[in-house]
Amino acid sequence: MLRDERNAQIFLCLGENRRHKLENDINAHSQEWLFQVICWIALSPIQISDVDSTRPMSRVRQIVPDAIGIISLAGLATLVAWAVAALYTKEDAIWAWAIGFPIMAICALVAWYDRRWPSDSQDVLLYGLVSIPVGGISLAIDFLIGSSMYPQLPFRYAIWEAGSPFGIILTICICPGYTLVALSGAVRSLLLTKDTDSAR
Repeated sequence: MLRDERNAQIFLCLGENRRHKLENDINAHSQEWLFQVICWIALSPIQISDVDSTRPMSRVRQIVPDAIGIISLAGLATLVAWAVAALYTKEDAIWAWAIGFPIMAICALVAWYDRRWPSDSQDVLLYGLVSIPVGGISLAIDFLIGSSMYPQLPFRYAIWEAGSPFGIILTICICPGYTLVALSGAVRSLLLTKDTDSAR
């Protein structure tokens, strides 16, 4: 009995250490990737001007939907951080929000100004809703792989043991990453449609 409890504690410590190591690796890579994305945005004004030419409105009226979309993204990211705090700790939730929200905000602006991004708010909303069950399936796969390798670990630690790139990182990119970008993008697209209709 004592031996089983000791083994369980060892596996828990192992899962916690590997999770913190993975978080540190994500933090280091995300900062480098964040810098590269900022440089890409600063050096690609042609793409933004192409989108503006298809939507006849002033720069101020273009910024307002973007700002509201980012605010919506911040609110949704806060809900995700609250779920992280309930599942792990408040420190993990603060870390997740502080790193995740800026990355998602930049990805959102890049995606929203991409010519391939749908302009219809219903299409954007549909993509966001579809990504939720896709992310759920990916999370279930992470749990099955992690629990098969470390059966003593609980769910919240087993999902971090599936490995990368087809592990928890992919799941996070799908949901909540893409999901929040799409849902906040639906709000932005709705405002853009209303502004375009009122300008006619």
